[in-house]
Formats: sequence, structure tokens, C-alpha cells
Amino acid sequence: MSKTKKTILIIVGIVFLVLVSPFILFFGLFAASSIEDLLITQKDVEEYGKKMQSQSGMFFPADTTFVRGHWRKYGIFQERGAGWKYTSKEPFQFPENVEVDIYEDDMDMYEDWFSGYFETNITGATEYKEAKWMTNGFVFDAEMLETPERYYLNLSSYVPRSYELENPEKYGLPSR
Repeated sequence: MSKTKKTILIIVGIVFLVLVSPFILFFGLFAASSIEDLLITQKDVEEYGKKMQSQSGMFFPADTTFVRGHWRKYGIFQERGAGWKYTSKEPFQFPENVEVDIYEDDMDMYEDWFSGYFETNITGATEYKEAKWMTNGFVFDAEMLETPERYYLNLSSYVPRSYELENPEKYGLPSR
């Protein structure tokens, strides 16, 4: 092979590596964050949920039971979000000054949703509530279903996105 051909092949190889290396880096980071998320246990999710309870501003009764949850610990650029399912014989309370929407119709639909969330058969629902608020650097979204025997809470949180911080009302969040 001539010296000119070798030089051209080396240059083409370098250009190829320069063009492909950002993609390799991106997919490497994506794979690493996905593997990290796969290693998170339900115990990890429960412990993180305990930490986030105080951050949420909600009141959790003493008999609160963690059922299950999820936690996307790291995204490529930031923490992704988490969600927890809790039950209690006493009511959960939303933070003061949070707008709570209360629904007392179509309880069958809410029973179906929560039966799926909690992997159990929920009947006799009397009230469904939901709220979304931002506090302590997180957005919280909560749904609560009340039955005569139990209260069910589906709580999630995530780091607010920049566009939510710029225009919170547009995305259903109270302004600061």
C-alpha cells in the first residue's frame, strides 16, 4: 500500500472517530444510567420515599405502610423521578395552601385505577382527591382514594423542568 493511501485511511479513520465518539459517549452514559436504575431495590425506593415524605410537606399517619414504588435515580442529566404507593387507616393530609381537587363521582373508575396501582381489589371508595405542587426543589403529584376502611396514596415527585419553572401556572403548578 502506498504512503498516500495509508495517510488517507488514517485521516478517514480519525474523522470517523471524531464523528462517532459523541454517539458512543451518549449511549455509554445512557447504558450506565439504565444499569444503575436496574440495581435499585424496593427497599431503596422505600428509604428514598421516607426522605421525600418530609420534603413533600404532606402529613403521613403513624400507621403508613409502603406498598411499592419506583425510582429512576439518574437520568443522563438529572434525577428523573420517583413514585410511591402507601396505605393507612388514617387519612393522609396534603400540605396547607395546596389546591386540592376533590371528586365524588365515577368512583368505579378510581377503584379500578387504584386496584391496578396497589395490585389488590379496592371497593367502596367514597372520595378521590388529587393535587400537584412544587416545594423544596421538587414537583409533587398526589392522588388519594378513600374507602371506609383505608386510605390509598399514590405520590410521585420529580425535579422540575426549566420550562415549568419559567411558567409554572401553564403546567398546573402554583407560582412561587
